[in-house]
Amino acid sequence: MKKWSLLTSWILILLISIVPTGYAQLLPPNQPEQDACNALVLCGSSFSSPYSYQGIGSISNLATTPCGSGEDNVVWLKLTVSTTGTMVFNITPVSPQDDYDFAVLDISGTTCSSLSSANVVRCNFNNNNPGSNVNGVIGLNTTSTLQTVAGGTFGSSFCQQINVTASQVYLIMINNFGNYATGGP
Repeated sequence: MKKWSLLTSWILILLISIVPTGYAQLLPPNQPEQDACNALVLCGSSFSSPYSYQGIGSISNLATTPCGSGEDNVVWLKLTVSTTGTMVFNITPVSPQDDYDFAVLDISGTTCSSLSSANVVRCNFNNNNPGSNVNGVIGLNTTSTLQTVAGGTFGSSFCQQINVTASQVYLIMINNFGNYATGGP
């Protein structure tokens, strides 16, 4: 009987220590990929992470965008275009209540250390108040005609696709503005 009781206790401790699947795990601040020059390089057609970021990294790479503010709880991704075509994407949060924002910067012919709002070709800082973004999803698609969506906007989850050519280089800044269910990142 004592063995079963001890085993039951360990199972209970294990279950309590598992992070619920509905929330992203927070990484400590100042991860390398929080700075534009250390952006995670995208390869293939999809990328996912169970993590959410805090802070802006060791330096502020982009103080403002045409959508309003700049970096906040940020991660940077880098994409070098291999084939001429159309860039579309979805950013799908682990928790539908997370309010993600993004900016896409064309850095072809410039460096990651000299970014400005002039490099931003698309951005979306739409509010994810309940009912705004279906399941919290935002991104670029082929039906939107919006190139920018200012912070505080409601119901404009997508921006217009980007027509890209081979060898162009883009940075995608993704901000986790917060979680409306918990009131934080």
